[in-house]
Amino acid sequence: MDTLDQDVLERKSNENSVLFNNQYLLTAGAWARFVGISQYIFSVIFLVLTGIMVNTLIQINEQMKLFRNYSSQIYATYFVLALFYLLLAVILALYGTASFRFGSNVKRGVYFSNMNAFSKSFQNLRRHFLYGFIMLTFGIMMTLIQYLRLL
Repeated sequence: MDTLDQDVLERKSNENSVLFNNQYLLTAGAWARFVGISQYIFSVIFLVLTGIMVNTLIQINEQMKLFRNYSSQIYATYFVLALFYLLLAVILALYGTASFRFGSNVKRGVYFSNMNAFSKSFQNLRRHFLYGFIMLTFGIMMTLIQYLRLL
């Protein structure tokens, strides 16, 4: 084989590997958009649960006034749970936003060969992992608090 044929074969091989890698990026982007949308849905669910907790807090407060029974432990428990759900809803919304933006920017970067979109997508991927780490830390912390409370 002469060098011209080797160059053509090498170029074709490089193009195929780039297309193969782009397919992985497009698949990852599609899944990231799906995860982002599902995180928005879970965020709304946690906001609804927060509303239920606040409604329960208001009812407990009214009953404590009527019966002059100031059992603050129940009130404090519901207050902490309401704050937990509210914080979790906010973190889930941020997590979903970062995931969705990663997926959208990867798609734009692959289809239009836009390096700026690729850069933004990987910045959003970094945020995605940061918010995931925050959620994991927060979950471990809440589990330890519940465990220590049972002792």
